[in-house]
Amino acid sequence: MKTLSMTLLAIFAALLSASPLTAQTTTPSIDHAPVKVAVRGQNILFRAKVTPASKPIEAVTLHYAVSRDAAPYKVPMTPAGSGIYTGTVSADLTAGLPQLLYYIEARDTIGTTAETPWHSVEIKTGAPVPSTATPPKTNQQDSSVTESSWKKPALIAGGALAAGGAALAIMGGGGGGGGDEGGTGTTTTNTAGTYSGTASVFFQPPSGSPSGSTYPITITISPGGTVSSDTLASGSRIEGQLSGVNFLLVAPVNEAGRTGEIQFAGVVINNRITGTVQGSATTPDGNGTYSGGFSAAK
Repeated sequence: MKTLSMTLLAIFAALLSASPLTAQTTTPSIDHAPVKVAVRGQNILFRAKVTPASKPIEAVTLHYAVSRDAAPYKVPMTPAGSGIYTGTVSADLTAGLPQLLYYIEARDTIGTTAETPWHSVEIKTGAPVPSTATPPKTNQQDSSVTESSWKKPALIAGGALAAGGAALAIMGGGGGGGGDEGGTGTTTTNTAGTYSGTASVFFQPPSGSPSGSTYPITITISPGGTVSSDTLASGSRIEGQLSGVNFLLVAPVNEAGRTGEIQFAGVVINNRITGTVQGSATTPDGNGTYSGGFSAAK
């Protein structure tokens, strides 16, 4: 009798473990490095890597607002291959804003969703670029640049943005037909060439206010898709490979008192490059972070 009871219990446990009632609901995962600082007058590029769970990803959406109390606007993010999605908010939106709040949502084909936390992007006014300007040192921060380089941003009420929101030009990473290898649907015809523009890079120390500089840059894309620049990081020639419309260039930071890495993530749309800057460095006081943006055109 005891043996029979144990056998029945084992069968019941096996059936219970296989029952749909005990199955765990899985959600997509979102890997995203928050954009912390953006430059007034430059588009803001957002990137995220989305990994599906049990079902394919149906849509990835960027939600942005001027406050968490305001109803967010939505920007569809475009797949760029290898699980990477990009979305862009145009410079028109940030013209009068001190900050932008956003989060990213991923939804699969059965409606299961995942969301990032809310993130805040501080909108800075970059320092003027002199005609003889040179890029900062590899750590992207010249010792002569101080907090006084920044102009105090004007405040704007949430209602003012809501009233003019319909007129704002918002881009979701590109559109139209195309045949790029990342499957973004964005036309990438004749991306090869030399692109000129500016970069604004900020360093946030473990304590205190961020500082940085704005400087001219040149980025070259070869016919074979090699992306290179001698000016994004002074003293370093950095190279990467175009993947669809996206690229990533990495520069080391190895100077007195600071060691780390800066990443320049860009997207090429309609003969124009827009990108974000992120990275980190170890200082005697702890870890600091890099942020910012860059843009260039042929």
